[in-house]
Amino acid sequence: MTFAEWTEHTAPDMKGAHMAAGDNQDALNYLLQIGYCCRIIDNVYDQDRRYDNQDLMDVFELLVTRIPSNPFYQENIKTLQPFQNLGWCAWQQANHLCTGTPTERIYAHVYRGLVGELYPAVALLTRGYDAMIEIRKFMESYFRDSWQKSLET
Repeated sequence: MTFAEWTEHTAPDMKGAHMAAGDNQDALNYLLQIGYCCRIIDNVYDQDRRYDNQDLMDVFELLVTRIPSNPFYQENIKTLQPFQNLGWCAWQQANHLCTGTPTERIYAHVYRGLVGELYPAVALLTRGYDAMIEIRKFMESYFRDSWQKSLET
């Protein structure tokens, strides 16, 4: 799915991104672009789906040109970049641990959740502390017990 298709079909349903960004369109674009890149990269890594060259070119374009030139990202790079770094490292560690012992698989699910910490960070930057708390509570509504299935051998 190209970024244009994803923007049309998936992005409108990303309530957390819309809530976090508030009326800041650049912040929303940043979250949607990062979200698309994360989804595609994760699916390629897990081999959940095949992608064509345009999908992959969209990821490269977003990561190399659009996100770095986004005014919200440029203004807040010193705050956002550590979250991106931690999210990337957590995602890599989660992929490493997801086939390990039951305890390691639990940690894999915890680490995966760290990627979502960009939402509260953006909410703090765009709408303040109370909005950050609101987004964190909203995100908790998406917690599932499905991780328990990964412990079954």
